[in-house]
This record gives sequence, C-alpha cells and structure tokens, in this order.
Amino acid sequence: MVSLENYADAFTIIPNTGYQETSFLITVSNATFLDYEDEVWQSFQMRIVATEVDLEEHQREQTVQINLINWNDEIPEFAEDEYVVEVLETAGAGHQLSLVQATDRDIDDEVFHSIVGTLGSQFSCSQAGQVSIALNDVLDYERQTSVIIQVQARDSLLTGHPGETLHTVYAQLEIRVLDVNDETPDLRMPRTSPSIVENSPAGTVVTMEILATDPDTTADLEFSIDWSQSYAIKYGQEAEKHTYENCFIIEKHPETINRVFGHLIVNPEFEYDVDYEMYEMIYLTIRVEDLNQEVNEGTAEAILTVRIEDVNDNAPEFIGDTLETLRSVVEEALTGTLIGTIMAGDIDGPQFNQITYSIEAVVEQGTTPGWVRINPSTGVIEVDADQAIDCDDPKLDYLEYVITLSDGDHITTGNVRRLLKTVLLKTILLQILNYTLLYFQIKIDMIDTNNKLPEETSFEKTIEIYENTTEGVFVTIGATDQDRDSPHNFVWFMIDYESIRELQNLFEIQPDTGDLSVRLLGGAQLDRDFGPASHYIPIKYEVQLPRERNSNNTHVTVVLLDVNDNAPVMPSPAQFQPTVGENFGALIRRIIVDDGISYRILSIEPGEDHADPIPDISNAFEIVSDRTTNSGTLVVKSDLKGCYGTWRITIEAYDHGDEWTSAISLTSNETYNLRIDPYNYNEPRIVYPVAGQTIRLRFNDAYVNSPLVTTNGVPLQAFEALDPDGGTYGDVTFALTGSSNGEDHLVFRFDKEDREKSHLRITELIQSRTYSVNLQARDGGGLYQDLIDVRIIFVDIQGEPFFPESEFSGSFTENTPGLVEKIVIPEAEDPKNTGVTNPEEMFSIYYFLNPESDTFELDSETREMTLKQPLNREAIEMHTLNVIATNNRDGPITWTSGSVLEVQITFELDYYGVGITTSDFVTKALITVVAFDPDTVDHDQLIYYILPETIVAQGTNLEAIKDEAFTMEPVTGVIRLNRAIDDSHTGFFEFMIEVRDSDSGFGPHTDQARVKIYIIAESNRVSFIFLNSMDDVKAQETYIKFVFTERFGFEANIDDIERRSQNDNQTVVRCHFIENSEAIDGDIIRARIVDLDFIQGIQNDLTSRGLFLNGYVPTTPETTNPEDAFQELLNIILTVVCAVLGVLCIVIGIAFYLRNRSLNRQLKALSTTNFGSVSSNLNRMGAPTTNIFAMEGKNPALNDQDFQREFMYDAKSIQSDDSDFVGIDKDPTFMPQKTSMESTNSGLFGGRSLNPMVDLKRDDDYTRF
Repeated sequence: MVSLENYADAFTIIPNTGYQETSFLITVSNATFLDYEDEVWQSFQMRIVATEVDLEEHQREQTVQINLINWNDEIPEFAEDEYVVEVLETAGAGHQLSLVQATDRDIDDEVFHSIVGTLGSQFSCSQAGQVSIALNDVLDYERQTSVIIQVQARDSLLTGHPGETLHTVYAQLEIRVLDVNDETPDLRMPRTSPSIVENSPAGTVVTMEILATDPDTTADLEFSIDWSQSYAIKYGQEAEKHTYENCFIIEKHPETINRVFGHLIVNPEFEYDVDYEMYEMIYLTIRVEDLNQEVNEGTAEAILTVRIEDVNDNAPEFIGDTLETLRSVVEEALTGTLIGTIMAGDIDGPQFNQITYSIEAVVEQGTTPGWVRINPSTGVIEVDADQAIDCDDPKLDYLEYVITLSDGDHITTGNVRRLLKTVLLKTILLQILNYTLLYFQIKIDMIDTNNKLPEETSFEKTIEIYENTTEGVFVTIGATDQDRDSPHNFVWFMIDYESIRELQNLFEIQPDTGDLSVRLLGGAQLDRDFGPASHYIPIKYEVQLPRERNSNNTHVTVVLLDVNDNAPVMPSPAQFQPTVGENFGALIRRIIVDDGISYRILSIEPGEDHADPIPDISNAFEIVSDRTTNSGTLVVKSDLKGCYGTWRITIEAYDHGDEWTSAISLTSNETYNLRIDPYNYNEPRIVYPVAGQTIRLRFNDAYVNSPLVTTNGVPLQAFEALDPDGGTYGDVTFALTGSSNGEDHLVFRFDKEDREKSHLRITELIQSRTYSVNLQARDGGGLYQDLIDVRIIFVDIQGEPFFPESEFSGSFTENTPGLVEKIVIPEAEDPKNTGVTNPEEMFSIYYFLNPESDTFELDSETREMTLKQPLNREAIEMHTLNVIATNNRDGPITWTSGSVLEVQITFELDYYGVGITTSDFVTKALITVVAFDPDTVDHDQLIYYILPETIVAQGTNLEAIKDEAFTMEPVTGVIRLNRAIDDSHTGFFEFMIEVRDSDSGFGPHTDQARVKIYIIAESNRVSFIFLNSMDDVKAQETYIKFVFTERFGFEANIDDIERRSQNDNQTVVRCHFIENSEAIDGDIIRARIVDLDFIQGIQNDLTSRGLFLNGYVPTTPETTNPEDAFQELLNIILTVVCAVLGVLCIVIGIAFYLRNRSLNRQLKALSTTNFGSVSSNLNRMGAPTTNIFAMEGKNPALNDQDFQREFMYDAKSIQSDDSDFVGIDKDPTFMPQKTSMESTNSGLFGGRSLNPMVDLKRDDDYTRF
C-alpha cells in the first residue's frame, strides 16, 4: 500500500502473497491513526500495488478511497477538577455563581451540564454550565459556610456505531459563603424565675442566667430594661410605678462575641428598697440589641419574672377593740366551747404573717392555768379543760388572762391597765431589741350553774334490825351542796321506788330531813325466811330547780336478823350443775345455801356414759363447809382417770340453830348431776390392718362407693382402731395419705361404721395394680397414731398364668444317657398371686406340654422334664415343644403354647372424654371408640357395650337419667346421646365400656376403657380451622387432643369434627377444655390464642404430622344446626319481603297523593263560581237549559224556602220510603258549616254558602263519579 501521508501505517493487507490469482483483506493495524477529529484523516486515498515476486518490475496499482465515519469516542473534559467561588450569604435567586463548562473533541457532539444530588432544587445549571442560585435564602453563613456542588457533563452524540455509549464526567464547585450581619439576636431567660429578698442592698445579683446569642461574626450585643413595658403586681393588682421603676439594671458579661450573659442586679442609684409589702412580683421586659446589625431586625425582647421574697420585718398588731370586748363562760363548760376570738394582723407576706396566739392566766387574780386555751393559728378562745371551770371552790366572779401575739420574730404582749404608764418606754426599748412588747389583759365573766352534785355526809349505811320490826326511824341521811349561788345548794331526799317497787310498802324517808324509817303498807312484812335476808334501799338526794335537777345517789342496806324457824333450802339441780375434767383435781363448784349452814355428801351413784366397767368413785369427792362465807365447796380427793361420765351425787345441808330462840338444827338434801368430762389420755391404736400389711382385693368386683371384696371372695373387713378415751376423744377417724406414689390415696375414702370401725371405699374407677398408701388413725382430740404403710392390690382374678420369657432352651444327651437326665423349665407367674405372702393362699400353677409328646414327659407340679425314650441327634438335632401353664390340675381346657403369648384385645385409648350441651340433639354420635384384636380368627366380631353398674353421675339432676342417658352401638362402637339435656342438668357422667371378641380360639377376650362425658355450655367450646380434609383430621384426632392438652395445660376433648361449608380442604374441630372436672370458658382459650408465639408453637407441633391449623372462630357458631340454618334463611326471606312491601307502600302513598290532588282539581273545575258582589245579579239568574240546583240557593238540601215549592219535588218520592233524600239532613256532609265567606255575606245570603261544593268533605271513599 502506498499513500501520500502515513495512511498506510494504519492498515495492513492479509495475505500479502499469492499464486497467480488471490484475494486479500485490508485490515486496520493501528487504530490510533484513525481520528475523525483530524481533518486529514476524515477522507483519503491509498494505492494498492501488486508486484510479482520474481520480476518486481511487473506491477499494477489500484487506488482505494477511504472515508472515516464519525462516532462518539471522545470523553468530555472540564478545564479544572475543582472550581471555587465566593458569594455573600444574602445572594438571592438568579445570582450567577460560576461557569463550570466541559468540552468534547467529538465533531457534532454537544455537551449538557446539570447538578447532581439534592442541591439541584436550590441551585440551577444551564446547559452551557452556568451555575446560579435558584431560590432565595439558600445560603446561610451561620448554618453552612461552604457548599459543595457536583456538576455533571454528559455528551450526546449517537452515530449508531455498535458498542457506542454516552460519556459522563463530573466537576466540583465549592461555594464559599461570606458572612453578613443579618441574624436577629436570640434572648433566653433563666429556666426558673429568679427571686430576690426584699430590702437587699444595692448591687445584689438577682440572676446571672440572662443569655443573648447572635451567630453573626460582627455581632455587638447590648442589654437594657424597657421600664415602659415592665410592671409589678401585689395581690393581683398593679403596683405604683415609682415604687419599683429603675430598681434593677443589667450588667454585660460577654463570654464570646456571639454569646453574652447579662447579670441582673439591684440598681445602686434606686432610692427605695425592694419591698415585698409593695409588690410581690415584677415582670421585666428585657431587651438585647445588636449594634452592628445590617439586615433584618436587630433587637429581641423577653419577659423575665422576678419574685420578691418576703422577710419578717413587721410585727403583728391587735385589730380594733378586740381586747375590750365583753366575754363570758359557763362553769364546767365542755372542751371546745367558744368564748370569743382575738383579732390581729401582720402586713408581712404569707410566709411571715402567720400569727401565733398564746394565752396566760393571771394567777394572782385567782385564775387557774389550763382552763382556757387559744387557738394558736386563729385566735379563737375556747374552753380547754373539759368541765374544769369552777366558780364554786374557790368562789370566783371572773377569769383574767394575758394575750400574746408572735410571728416568729416579733412578739406583742401586754396589760391594758399599764399601757398608759409604760407604752412609751416599752416602745423605745423594744425597737432597739427588734421586737414590740405591749401589755393587754382580758377579763372573762363566769356564770354559775347547778353543777355541783350534792354530797352525802357520814352516816351508817348497813343497819341490822329484826325481821319482825314494824315501825320506827333507824337512820338519818345527811347531804350538802357546794354550789356558789342559791338555789343551787338546797338538797331534797327521796327513796328510788322506781328501781325497787316493793320498798314503797316497807320504808319511807322525810324529803327535807332525810329521816329513814320502817313503814309497812298493804300487809307487807319484813320476813327473812320467805323474803330477802336484807333490803337494799337506793336513796336519791337532789337540788330541784324548775328546768334542771342535779342529783346524787346513796343507799342503805337493812339486814334482817334471822330466827331459826325454817330448814335450809338447797339449790335446784338446774341451779347447781358441778362439772370437772377427768384430769382436773382442784376446786369444782361452790354451793351457797344460807348463813350458818354446813354440808356433807350422802352418796355418789353412776348415771350414764361411763367407762366399762364402771369405776368406784364413792371416796373421790368431799364437800368443805365454810360458815364465814356461807358456802360449801365440792373438792376432788383422788385421781379421776377413767371415771368420765355423769354421776348422781346427793348433798345434805344442815344449820346450827340460832342464839336468840333455840339451838335446834334443821336439814335438807338434794341430788345433783355431777359431770366428769373425759380427757384425751390415749392415742388411737390401729388394730386392722397392721403396719406393712398387703390387702388383696378383687379388681373385677371393685365398684365406686360399693363394698370391696378380697381375693378370697369375702367382703373386706372394716379398718379398726381402739382408743379407751371417753366421748369424742375415743371416736377414731381414718385417713389415707400419699406414699411413694403421691396420688394413690386420692381414689379412696372411708364410710364410718362406729367410733372404732370404718369401711374402705373407692371414689372412682381404679386400675388393676398396687396402690401404696399411708394409713392414719386420729381421735376427736387430735391425737393420732403414726402413719403405717399399707399396700392395696387390686387383683384381676380372671387373669391366667404367663411366662415372663416366651422362649427357653435346654439340652438332653442322645441315646441311653439322656433317659436319666432332667430339665427344670422356668416358673410361670400368676397375676392372681400378686402380693400373696402366705404360700397356702397362692393359686397353684400346673405345667403341661401342648400337644402331648411321645418323647418328652413334663411333671405338672415340679416343672421337671424327662425323656420317655432315647433321642437320636442324627435324626433330629432340635426339638421344639410348647408348654402351657394353668391353674387347672387336670390340664387346660383349651391348650395354648407357653412360648407363644396369647394375643389380647385392646382399646385404642384407656380414656375417652367428650362434652355435650343443651343444644345437642338426641341420637347425636358423641364418641366412636376403636379396639384392636390382632387375632384373625374372630376378626370383625368385636362387641362393644357399656357396663351399667359402673355409671356414676356427679352433678345436679343427673342421678335420675344416668342409666338411660347414653347408648352404645355394639358393632360400630359409637356412643350416642339417648336423652335430651336441659338447663337443669349440670356436672358429668363417668362409666366403663368393654369390648369382647368371639369365643373361638382362646377367647373370649375383653378390655375396658373409661369414658367421661361433661355437660358444658356452648360458650365453653372453641372451634379451630384446619386446612386439611375431614378424614385426615379424624385420623389424627388423638394427636390433636394430645397437643392441645400439652400446650393449653387443660384436658382437651374434641366434641365435633366436620367439614367447613362445602370446602373439602377446610375442617372445623370443635373442642372444650376441662380443669378439675370443670369446663373452661372458651374466652380464656381464645385469649391465649391471640399470643402469636403461643399459637406458633401449636402450629409447629401439628405441622410435624401434616396438620395445618389456620385459625379459629372468634365466637361459638350458633347456626351449625340445620334447623338453625333454615331459621336463619327464613329470617332473611322475611326481611326481604318486608323491605319490598315497604317500598310498595311508599309507591302507593305517592300515587294516592297524586290521584287525590288530580280529583280535587277536577271537582274544583266542576263547581260554579261563587260571586261575592252585592250589585251582581248573576247568582240569581235562571239561564235557559241550566240545572236549577246548580245555582246558588237552589239546592233543596241547603235552602229551606225552596223546600216548600211543590214543583221541585216528586210527590210519590216524598211520601215513599224510597226517597234518595231520606236521612240526608243527618248526613254531616250536608250540614251547614260557617266559612270565611259566610261571615262576610251572612247578612245577604242567610249564612249559607253560595257554592254547594265548597264545604264538601274530600274523602277518598266519597270522592267518586
């Protein structure tokens, strides 16, 4: 290749050689030369030269024209990587900042510029790269001193060349903001209102927390107080301005040029003191000004509240003539009785104007301290000592006191009588001492009352007279009264006959002298034998006033001296009932008969409730007489242990005569019941069962609340404990507690037979196993025997012997030596022998070969196996024998292999639970039980049934229906509801069900399971939604119950499993939960489901079995019953029908209104015009062919005059009963009615309407054609 320029350096020819004829390619070898932006290379020519190898002169040329195609291969470039511009912060929108422009070498390529990032809304960039401010107030030196903008340059040439892309480059523009003093100062007051104590000296600092800030770099801040805007208040009222104006100044204390503190201090040039009594709060208008402000407002203001703190600089003062007011008090006034109030004041503030009042008695004037008090806060004077004020002893006419005032620092006291002489001196002295002392004295008059009780003088109060005395004064009562004034001190006497009425016939007293004498009236006698031995005479003596009486009481006891003419009278058995404890040997009971009486015991005989044998207590008691106290005391002489019970004791009383008449002794006796209460000496001793005893009972005959039977077939004997103590102390009660298995005792209870014996019962269905319990016997006094271990074994007497191991191997020697060898097979176990310790009571087990063998022989008792004939190992190396164990000595009735276990039938579950409600219908399937029988002999021959004797009903009104409440289908195992449940039924049913296979093979076999059916409410049920088919859910029903029980912590029972609507993949599981045999409210379960973590755990458990719990029904569905669904559908239909009928009624109403309005218009058009003009004669014209009755006044029903005109009527119609007008005058339609027109034209037309239709009643049933 040949070219004028270096064009050939950019290309190469491939291949560059060939033979005779060849083709070649011109390819680019150096693309750097191909630059469209270089005009030389945009279009050029090259010569292609072909030369023979051997003869180079043989050449030929060909010119090739090459045109370059432009494409976007150049990247835009900025002149600088970073641009910097400075601008004032006040620059606004449109201000041009800088030209940031990039260039691109590509021909025909245009570069576009833009701002990258969020600042694009605040700044603008032209296509040519001119950056400007887009908005006002974008720049703020105080907020940001520098702004960085990223400018993007992007080319735009697209030539369509493959692989061609646009290019983007970036440059940075830094905008340096220049500060301008444009920020308004910020003034901040202290967070809390400052305070200053009144009377503070000049220069006292109030606060140093007044802060002014200004972010400007040239700020110069100055403080001032605008007193024209400031004000002060006292008690809510504005104070006088001259009392506080210029009282404060502000000193400037700069921290920096931008942060200055102002110290508020007391102005040294202020002529007054800061005075709390003048103002208590000052509201200062504080102003700060920036002296160098250039733009915007340069000042700021704020209100500063300064509290003036009070000091106690004023003394309290009495108000008016409060000390000279007359006051009085009644003697013996009650505590708190108001006497008066002292009025005083203090002009200091609330903290220091609290006046404390005190009062001091003037003792030298006879005033007793403590009678009167003054309220220290209110100045109220009142009685202090309750009923202590006394003007009688000593006799006083008034009380004198000194009142003192104090506010804590100042005291005001004094005596008014000394005021004139000492006030000047005292005032001068106390001003020096900084407190004021004034003397004031108050006087309180005392009012005498009849407050003193008359007091008796000394006289003999016990008088002895003979019981036959009939008259005479025997004592004089004396009394005085200490009241100050008369008539409060004149005493009168009287006997209180109201208290003892019989005294009015025996004694009397002189009212003025107090002479007491015998006065017998109405045949009364003073008789000691048949009356009281003494007489208590209450006497009242008093001061009698018209409105009040002040009295006191005394008494005289008249003792009648006895004459021995009657025998002693013993108390009745009801009055004297001695009682003693069996362990008590001290004083029991005192018997009182009369003075001078002695006692002795005649006999003691047994009564009832004694120990057996009856002990002898004839010398156990004695009675001790005491003539000085007129009593006899029954005393225990010996130990009374074992002597409890009631005894009959006979006691004799005898007197010793009297010294006035004779010495004859008289006697009497009485028999009393002496009760000796038993004592708890002994603890009970358990006789049966003994410690560690094993009790074996028949499991097959164990029923709830029924007698238990031992394995021997006899009833279990009563548990017995002996306690020789009497009464309740010998009454023994048995109790069972837990042993190693802590809950075994819960299934037992006791029925008490007598005080020593109780029968064991079970409270619920039990299992065939051993129950380990502790037995305790406790008597009525709380003593008990230590717990003893008892094992109660319920034995399944229908069980057969079995081998613990199903296989056993042994060996014999072949040929003759084996005939003398023997093998002992393993011993079988019999469940009927569980817990048997006596070998004689154990069931014997016998062993047999099945079938019998001609080679081997087995001893049925010793289990020894021997050979009947020699063995040949070469013929048979191993023999397999079946051994059976049985209780039948003669061998089993049906043979079975001892090495092959008998297959038993079993229920799927040991326990089934379900709930029923009042809405459940009869025949509803409640439970479907399933039993498994691996035997193929009796497959599909299982029979299910309820054991009637095991049905237990716990609750209300269940006992009567328990036997017929449920039925069980014998083939399917479905338990159905057989009787409706209503609201009167509460509680639960519990019973056993049994399954039985056929008699073939080793049958029949049975198994039992427990069923518990709870009566619940619909509110107890909770419905869960599963995203599974109903069959899948039913297959996992047992697992669902297990998960719900474990997770919720309550016993879960499934009541229903049904498809949700028509969706085959959604199933509703309706459950209820039980705790302590009580149904749990469904809301409790639903409240726990709300916990997402809790429900997630349940879903994870169920998902492991392929069950998907999707949710729950918030409330129990009420329409699951088909009848309820039909009722709901019927309600919907009736609602729709009612709505349609309502719409029809509205339509009919509208049509009626429109039709009625149309008819009224037609009637109005048919009526004649009612002319109202008098001069008009149109109403009276008889126009031809005009109906006469269509004109006014011509209707015979409305015109009485025309009624007499014969030409208008048919004579026949008038005389007949067929007239159309008969009774028309009674029709209210044609009755005359006044209208507005009648009142206008009544004088012209006789009160009749000119239009006969004007008053026509427009009823639908009447408006017709």
